[in-house]
Amino acid sequence: SVHRTDGTLRILVWGALLYVAIQQLSQGGTISPSTYFVQLVLLLVLATALLLGSILPVAQQLRLFRHTQPLLMAALPLLLLVPYVLVARQEPDFDPSTMLITGMALFLPIACAVLNVPEFRNADVMLGLVTVLVPLLAPIAQTRELTHVWMRIGAFVLPVALLVFSSQTQKKRLNFLLICGVLSLWYGVQFGAWPVFDLLPLSAFDAGNGTTAEMPPIYYFDLAAGVLLLYALGLSGWFNRTGLSFRPTVNGLRQISLNLALLLVIGGAVGIATGLVAPTDGLARFLETTSHPRELIAQTLLTFALIALPQEALFRGTLLPYLQETFQWPTALAVIVSAILFGLAHWQPGEGMAAVWYAALAAVCGIFFARVYLASHNSATGNIAASTVLHTLVRLIGRFAFRA
Repeated sequence: SVHRTDGTLRILVWGALLYVAIQQLSQGGTISPSTYFVQLVLLLVLATALLLGSILPVAQQLRLFRHTQPLLMAALPLLLLVPYVLVARQEPDFDPSTMLITGMALFLPIACAVLNVPEFRNADVMLGLVTVLVPLLAPIAQTRELTHVWMRIGAFVLPVALLVFSSQTQKKRLNFLLICGVLSLWYGVQFGAWPVFDLLPLSAFDAGNGTTAEMPPIYYFDLAAGVLLLYALGLSGWFNRTGLSFRPTVNGLRQISLNLALLLVIGGAVGIATGLVAPTDGLARFLETTSHPRELIAQTLLTFALIALPQEALFRGTLLPYLQETFQWPTALAVIVSAILFGLAHWQPGEGMAAVWYAALAAVCGIFFARVYLASHNSATGNIAASTVLHTLVRLIGRFAFRA
């Protein structure tokens, strides 16, 4: 069962995403629906899976299916390959090896979730580490240049460190295969391991008055990775700790307001001092956007459902309780470590000191997102809704405030 308010808001979000997608793909109604029909259907299927997969009863049902049909549940994500192959095979430079690597990157994380048990087993080492390596080494198999080598090595060190530095007591609740599967999905997005298959292209939203707003592209496999993250959490039973309810609460709204105000003061001061934030230019961009409310609504919806929700499910819904439960760290230490990893995930190589300050600012944001999650979530089931709303608001403000 789902609360009526929760279900109603999910339906409204889905309908609004449908409207935004049609506006973007049709460029304000100037392109025939037959041209973008496939992209629209794929986007709505993934958005539906994202909103359904974040319902606790659905996650619990997936857990039951894992025990009765483990092979089927592990192989189900391979269906995501079908639309990509049908489109990509028409291209003259289509490489079948890309399909093979992508299939492995889809299958292995879910196989890890299906096979996961809390207690560490020696037999898990090879499968877990190979699962993590696939997205890190995918460019080699796809005959592309392997960039940011040191960052990839550092990413691989994380699961190795779990094995080396965890005690025997911690290994009894390590959930090694699950964490390797989650890392693999994260790395696939972080390091651009997935093939480029865009659903919503860049600068395709008609903002009104004959202008076209610059909206970030939405990639098929990046969105699929968010869906697969929720799928893996549901199969493993870990989603009970994450949770997501769209039903608003007084405490959640209070926590969002308080922490947003604090973050604007602290983050704004750091941003201005480091030159990342330009208040005058940001205010001008904000006023220009508010004159086209459809663009603002589109940005809010896309940011909430397709960016903030998957990231909060990963960093606050999965990583933070994992550090607390597995290593039994104090809450403050778990928050700081998860925030540092969140900041590193926003690292932009090649940007010099600006990249350092941007990652540091993201880490500060991660601390406040964690504060909201811990203060507003249900201890029995978890709930990342409040931190997802705060994440959405901060990203929108950042789009206006940061220097172009």
